[in-house]
Amino acid sequence: MITRILDIRFTKSIFIDLLLWMLGFGVFMGLVFPPFTWLILDLDQSQVFSITFVASCIAAGSIVGLINYGLVKHVIGDRFELLIGRMRRIQGYLSDKDRVGQCAGEECFVHIQSNDVIGDTAASFNALIEALRQRTLFEGQMWNFIQLMNKHIELPGLIVSIIREFCKISAIEAGLCMTLQREEWEILESYGIDRDLIDSEKLCKDGGLLQRCMQSHKTITIDVPADVPIEIGLPGLRMRPRQMILHPVVYHNEVLGVFIFLALSPVSAETHSIMQATFSQLANAFQNSLLYERVKKISVVDELTGAYNRRFGMKRLREELSRADRMQDHMAVVMVDLDHFKSVNDTYGHPAGDAVLREVAQIFNHHIRQGDLMCRYGGEEFLLIFIGASQENAVDLAERLRKMIELHEVKWHDNVVIKITASFGISVYPQSQGIDDMELIRQADEALYNAKNGGRNQIKVY
Repeated sequence: MITRILDIRFTKSIFIDLLLWMLGFGVFMGLVFPPFTWLILDLDQSQVFSITFVASCIAAGSIVGLINYGLVKHVIGDRFELLIGRMRRIQGYLSDKDRVGQCAGEECFVHIQSNDVIGDTAASFNALIEALRQRTLFEGQMWNFIQLMNKHIELPGLIVSIIREFCKISAIEAGLCMTLQREEWEILESYGIDRDLIDSEKLCKDGGLLQRCMQSHKTITIDVPADVPIEIGLPGLRMRPRQMILHPVVYHNEVLGVFIFLALSPVSAETHSIMQATFSQLANAFQNSLLYERVKKISVVDELTGAYNRRFGMKRLREELSRADRMQDHMAVVMVDLDHFKSVNDTYGHPAGDAVLREVAQIFNHHIRQGDLMCRYGGEEFLLIFIGASQENAVDLAERLRKMIELHEVKWHDNVVIKITASFGISVYPQSQGIDDMELIRQADEALYNAKNGGRNQIKVY
């Protein structure tokens, strides 16, 4: 009943209603006080109920009501004005999310020490602002990751940028990304790790961490076991991480790769939330990068042999010739033709010929020097580019390859063994000033023609 009466509103202002209630209560007390004193104190009735005494009581009650209103307005009103001021400030910040994310301390929070509804209101407001701040930071960090995904189409750049960003926002210090290629785990890219110190066998063993992560499609967070020799290499320092996080990149229920993050201290729950949200978006970017890498590889690689194709080989030849000209360096162009290759196709069939081409390409690929180039020029012809090689170096390298081909046996169906030889023609830069790429090819081709006419399975220099 009393609550319903107090819920009666006179105006649209709570504080004016409070003032009216307090004045009304003061008047009520002023009217009640004379008969109360008459009954309790047994005073003279003519004095107690005189107009002067009653008016004085009403005036005193009204003054007390006004004083109470002033105290309430000062004590409670000031706190609410502080709260309202913070609310208006946050309202202004909402148009600039960066400012909300940076909002903390006296600037945005309300500090009221009170074990009542006022203190609870301030605490709830502070909790709301902190949640808003954390959410804004989360969205900002997610936006940064989305921008990185849109920025990098090439896989190495995408991987490094993702790891580096997690290093910026958390206790993570380093990381790497591994993928399963032809049933073997391969490190795609790393950041902050000395890759030579990674024991891939222990990481990739049956029932190991990578296999568990790949099979479960779930994140694995563990303390680093003592027998996993991974160290974070920093200038002048080597330190072992305290925590390892394995996070799979899952695209349509297929694991494209596994990120391994290393942290010097336990990673926060907020970082794990960002990681989960990021990797749900990363799968598409990762797949696009893989497709880009495959398309790029298809555009420059011969599908049959795995060697670079002629177009890419000629492009690199022009680049290396320009470099050699600027640096006054040597380089050699070697044309290779497989001897009597047509008879292999005629005798054993074209699939056998394809097998011969693949295995010869593997010999070149495994035994040319790092930095040299091998491409399939056409048919059974290969083009080799020996960077920085003099004529003597080029002949020695070519002779070593010629002997390997001569001794190699291609095992075909039904225990058939196919033997083959190759002829080599070499041209070396600089032989004359102003030579171009097509002239080098012509010279190497002419030397190859002489090797063929000279009996095959030999090397000729232009």
